[in-house]
Amino acid sequence: MKTHTTKEVNELLDGLVDFCTDNYGTIRETTQRYVDEYKKDNGLLPTLEVGKWYKTDKDKDHIFHVTKLDDNNYYYYGINVMKEWVNDEWYVLDSGTGEVFTEATHEEVEQALTAEAKKRGFKKGVRYIGMLTPTEESCGISKFSLHKNTTNEYLTDGCGGSVYANGKWATIIEDKKEMNTDFLKVTVSSSEVLVSFTVDELKKLKELVKIVK
Repeated sequence: MKTHTTKEVNELLDGLVDFCTDNYGTIRETTQRYVDEYKKDNGLLPTLEVGKWYKTDKDKDHIFHVTKLDDNNYYYYGINVMKEWVNDEWYVLDSGTGEVFTEATHEEVEQALTAEAKKRGFKKGVRYIGMLTPTEESCGISKFSLHKNTTNEYLTDGCGGSVYANGKWATIIEDKKEMNTDFLKVTVSSSEVLVSFTVDELKKLKELVKIVK
């Protein structure tokens, strides 16, 4: 059996430390992958199903609908940890955080979608293009209500219109602002033309003419 001097041992240890420092990211990633594979093979990873809503114990506002599972990643739409709505987000199923996933109830999903609808500006009197029927709707809002059938999951305004369906939101029709206009007769190269101004612009222009005179 070969023996090593104290100097040789210290040199070996220094080399090991340098290697670990230079390759920390790779070592951590590889180790985590083996841990995740072990958990997956032994049924220790959280089990998620496509088409269901989930919440986590880490953030009560993070509620999401799983659209695809890919190895240890899940893809979803819903509200992320930043409390923002996302349509196509992905997340690592187990990144060592010890996060616990539980299926969200119908009431919890309805509450989250209702809050998002209000945040987007759906309120009484707002006009929008419905999701299930692409026609103009006027938001009545007796109460937002979540419904689900074999093909659609949708949020209604309580008066028949659908403001949300299957991860997508209805488009609100912006009101056109009416602008009062007036005309000023201007002579250009011996020709008279009418120039359109708003009432406020015309008042400012007339005041400016007075000052110049």
